[in-house]
Order: sequence, then structure tokens, then C-alpha cells
Amino acid sequence: MIVSQCVGLIAMVLATAPLWFSSHGTGDAFEFGFPAIPLFESSGDAKGILTGNIGALILLNSVLLIGFLITKLRSATFVAGIVLLISMLISVVFNQHCFLPWVYQSMLILLGTLALKQRDSFRFYRILLVSIYLFSAFSKFDYQFVHSTGLVMFKTLASIIGMDPTAWPETLQSICVLSFPTFEGLVGLGLLFKATRFVAMWGGIVMHLSLLLILGPWGLDNAASVLVWNMLFMVQLVLLYWPVRDLSLAEWKVPEQDPSDLKTNKTGKSIVFQVMVVGLFLIPVLEKLNAVDHWPAWCLYGPRASRCKLFISEWKAEQLPNEFRKYLREDKSSDFQVMKEFDMAAWSIDSKNVPIYPQDRFQVGVARFLVKKLELERAFKIEIHSTSDWWTGRRKITKLTELSDVEAYANKAFWLNASAD
Repeated sequence: MIVSQCVGLIAMVLATAPLWFSSHGTGDAFEFGFPAIPLFESSGDAKGILTGNIGALILLNSVLLIGFLITKLRSATFVAGIVLLISMLISVVFNQHCFLPWVYQSMLILLGTLALKQRDSFRFYRILLVSIYLFSAFSKFDYQFVHSTGLVMFKTLASIIGMDPTAWPETLQSICVLSFPTFEGLVGLGLLFKATRFVAMWGGIVMHLSLLLILGPWGLDNAASVLVWNMLFMVQLVLLYWPVRDLSLAEWKVPEQDPSDLKTNKTGKSIVFQVMVVGLFLIPVLEKLNAVDHWPAWCLYGPRASRCKLFISEWKAEQLPNEFRKYLREDKSSDFQVMKEFDMAAWSIDSKNVPIYPQDRFQVGVARFLVKKLELERAFKIEIHSTSDWWTGRRKITKLTELSDVEAYANKAFWLNASAD
């Protein structure tokens, strides 16, 4: 399991190389790249020193860990695993953009490998996979998914197989869209029980094959790392559930301890296992209370996430260099002047090969960076959109037109950093 994750990690880091190896937000005037937004305000000072080095360290230790696991060098495996885990943590501290879902998954699998006995780590891998499917599915039973991202995915799949659902009743289209998270949730539930595990494993493989069709070059042409991650899930489904193991739901509880277990610290290991499993399910619950970011809660392809939009006055937009003007989108919803939206999500894909981090805090940091670097002064508007309502899709929108107001809002609204400075 850990070998497959390391191989996948190497492939995904290479597929998103600009995020790990290029400079962040350097240069003057218009000579700068997509900014790094540190997790803490004080951590920004050292990010330049580590640019590129962390990516190389992650790749190196992934290769070493694979080699040590194959040659069964336990002490070396432990050291390489610790260094790899710390490297990924540091990358997130110095740039929130690095906290991609597959990075978080890799960190959890590494933690389970290092902290648990072999049997407990195997059970932890399974529970992690189940939690991803269940919470990812749950996050998609949402107005925004049904009427935006999910609808696009459904129409893309229908087009691939030669169907045109545009003339279908809206209710029927919505039912078809909701079949996606329903199937994903059933896969997660099926993996819980011995009787349904084998069918659920194949259901998961079919689901990921469908996602490869939808998100691949035949469909939406998403980033290569997304396709690699889906292939990794298929491999791990086979590793964890083929052949079907006799591991019932009841066995996931900590077994009764023999007095001799105290001598081998098995009790301590079981407690660690329980704490880690509770954490897997607690973090997504906290996201519903807006206490945790969306990606660590497995809100994947979920458009209800909080976000930030940057609008630039038309006269100022016309003065921008061509490399920035291509990200301008028409917007005539402004109350006082015609403005154009700067597509930060497209800039992220083009410059870093990854989607923009789906959190208003991070995106406010990117918008603040652009306002300063592009010298927009008062020729801008920033809209901060809250997480959308599950049933109506409505959001609370905060509009700011002064940089000082944006900075005051960020300092008050976010307990983590929202600045590239």
C-alpha cells in the first residue's frame, strides 16, 4: 500500500512540477508568478529558501522509501518516512496551495504506516478509503453540484457515450447528476461489509474509469495529476480488497487486550489507532461547521466551497499586459462601472498545473497580491463568497473596494494567513 502511494506521489508531484519547483510571486511590476500563501504569517520569510528544495526532498525520500521497503530495511524505512512526512508538512506551512487532497492522503497513509502495527495500519488504510468515498459523496448532495459541476460532468459523460440530454426535463437531469454521489456513497458503504466488499471494489473501479473518461482528454481535459490520482485509487482498491479479506465491521473495534500486551505496547498502538480513526471522521464534520478547509474534508468537485473573486475596472484592465488580459472575463454586474473578472482559477491551472485552493482565505491572499502587483489602487472590487447553502445555492457576498478594507477583513475573518507578503 505505501509503495503504491509513493509511486503515485512521485507521478503527481512531477505532473504538478511548477507548484513544487518554480518561484512564487517573485519579480517586480508584471514580472511575477502565481503567489505562495503561507499557512502562518510568520512563515513567509523562509519560503524563498525552500522553493524547489521541498519538491526535490519529497521526490528523493519517496524513492528512498520505496527502496527501503523493498529491501526490508526497517530503520531506514522509518527515517525516510519521517523525513517525507515532515517535508510534506513543511510544504503546506510555506504554501497552502500544496495542501492538495492527494498530498493530504499521502500524509495520512504515511502516518498510519509509521504509527501503527501492520494489522492496524491495514485496517486504517481501508477506513481512510471508505471515509474519502463517504464524505466526498455527501458533499455532492448539494444544490451547486446538481446545477453546475455535476451537471457538466453528467453532460460530458453523456456526450462521450453518444447521448444528448439537453432536451431532457430538468428533474430527470438532476436525478442523473445525483446518481454520481449516490453510486460513490454506495461504494463506500459496500466496502464496510464482508458480504458486499467484492462488488463494491469493482463498483469503485468502474467509478474511477468513468471519472477518467469524464476528466481525461476525451472529456474535460483536467490536469494530469487528477487522472493519476484516480488510477491510484483503482490500484489501492485491488491492493486492499483483492483477495477479499475476512475483516468484518466488528473487527474494526479494538480487540480485548491480553495482560501480556502491555509488555509489547499493543494497548498504546490500539489507542493511537482509535484516535486516528476518530480524526478521519471528525475533520469532515468540522468542515460543515466552517472550522476546517474543504479539501481535507474530502469535498472533491464540490462547487459549494467558499471563494473570492477579483474584478478590475475596464479602463485599468485594458492597460494590463497580454499575459494577464487573457484571464479577464466579462462582467457587467457591477453597481457603478463596467468591470472584468480576473480568472484566478485559470491562472492557477496554467501556471501551477493544479486547481486553485478552494478556500476564500487563500483566494483573498491571491487577490491581495494581484491588487498590489498590478497597482490597481481603487480600480478593483473584491467579492468574498461564503460557502453556499445546501438547498438554495445562495451565498453571503462581501464586497470590498479598498485594499485597507480587504486587509482589515482578512485579519478579522481568518485565523490562518491570507497574505503572500
